[in-house]
Amino acid sequence: MDQTYCQNQGNVYKTYHKTGTKNTIYKTPDKFSISAVGIQAINGNSFVSFLDNTKTFEMMKFMVQIVIKNIENIELKLKLKEIIYNEELFLENILNTVNKPENYNILLKTLKDLSNTNKSIRKLYEYVERNEGTIHTISKQRLENLQKTMFLAYFNDKKLQYQLIMEKPLAVILDNYSVHHAIVFTRLCNILNLDLIFLPPYSPKYNPIEQVWRTVKRPLSIKNIKSLEELIKYFKNEFYEVVDRPSFWKGWVRNVLWGF
Repeated sequence: MDQTYCQNQGNVYKTYHKTGTKNTIYKTPDKFSISAVGIQAINGNSFVSFLDNTKTFEMMKFMVQIVIKNIENIELKLKLKEIIYNEELFLENILNTVNKPENYNILLKTLKDLSNTNKSIRKLYEYVERNEGTIHTISKQRLENLQKTMFLAYFNDKKLQYQLIMEKPLAVILDNYSVHHAIVFTRLCNILNLDLIFLPPYSPKYNPIEQVWRTVKRPLSIKNIKSLEELIKYFKNEFYEVVDRPSFWKGWVRNVLWGF
């Protein structure tokens, strides 16, 4: 697992000639970029997703997507999709969501369970406990903390946890991005039956998907891409064309994986 950024033009300004001519010049439009997070699976399903950002909440949803892509239980797939696409978890709706009695109770329980892990979560727990049903804040950081904790709270359902633990565990190799060590992120991964294997710090060479990113970006660098939608389309096409080639990971399994 890894993330990368891709833009429609390089840092060096380029012009593009119409094929077969040198007279008509097409200049690139304004610069825009995408943030891609991908999974290169050895014995599962590889996929790529394009996120608005790589903050904790979005990355938590991505980890749920890993499970959705790699399980066969249709009922469980639908339940997980229902959670990650739940409009109640949108940042603009989160205050109304956490003030509902049924949601407040599971949010408070989740915060209580996490309150001994760090100071900020303990403060949030104390704040929520004091303001039952009347939580109001304009602090974006507090709203985001409520959002990601409420997301985790939806996984307190015992039936859901049982269904997840009955699935085969999935090992995910990832880097030391700070979000990957956040308590709500790691707690969710534990519920999802995901085993996180962290690479040594500052060692992208040990992650074979880095080679995939380079291979994907190479043909994109010479295309005259005019819209964000077009960039995403080309990126996805190139990604799925190359990501499952054994040549990317066979040597890595032999030389790196068995060293963990």
